[in-house]
Amino acid sequence: MEIENLQKLGLSKYESKCYLALIKYENLLGKDVGEKSGVPTTSVYRNLDSLKQKGFIQIIQNEPLAFQAVDPEIAVSSYIKNKKDELSNLENYTVKELKLIKKTGLIKKYEEVLELYTGREQSYKLGNILMKEAKTSFFLIGSGATQSILDIIHSLRSAIKRNVVCKFIVTNPDFDRELIKELKKSDIKVKYYPLLGFSLLIKDDEESQVVIKDNKIKNGRIVLRIRNKDLSNAYVNYFNSIWEKSSII
Repeated sequence: MEIENLQKLGLSKYESKCYLALIKYENLLGKDVGEKSGVPTTSVYRNLDSLKQKGFIQIIQNEPLAFQAVDPEIAVSSYIKNKKDELSNLENYTVKELKLIKKTGLIKKYEEVLELYTGREQSYKLGNILMKEAKTSFFLIGSGATQSILDIIHSLRSAIKRNVVCKFIVTNPDFDRELIKELKKSDIKVKYYPLLGFSLLIKDDEESQVVIKDNKIKNGRIVLRIRNKDLSNAYVNYFNSIWEKSSII
């Protein structure tokens, strides 16, 4: 019943399970939340981060990461207030837009911002295009096979020669240490954070690529290319929040 009520508020099933586990045990290391909540390890940190953004939990220790539930009376009340404010703003904007359509008969045409692909080859191909096009910054979350990382290092070296700021969050704890040395040697800033099954690339705060990896998916992965500055800026904020929590390696 508690999970259903939390989902009615707007939390996902996994967010609800993580929050309930922290309510029950008061505080837990990030790695223990999955065990206590039943949420898959590959999804735990992503859901803990979204819970933190929504005000339901807080970080009480950075190394190793430990979390604590915000008191339900405070968390739920604050969350509902924010939702009401969002709905109020949406109401005002929607009414204004609909009145404009009624008055002018004109419906805005919005740009196409998403492209969907599948497969490893498309993932690497599109990622390489973004790296080659980068002019100011290139942020990457993920891991990969040795050869693919070597290719990435080569492309990032070229980007750094163009004065592009390059940051790489490695998500695999068994990542090749020699490759890490190569990354650092190339002036690529590197940190570690466990986020398996997911990768993210952001070019110049204006274009991004999200990759979901799962053997259950046809061709092993779904690739989403996002050609929108506002949405990519949101991913930059997400990257920066993960970067702050990541470990130096």
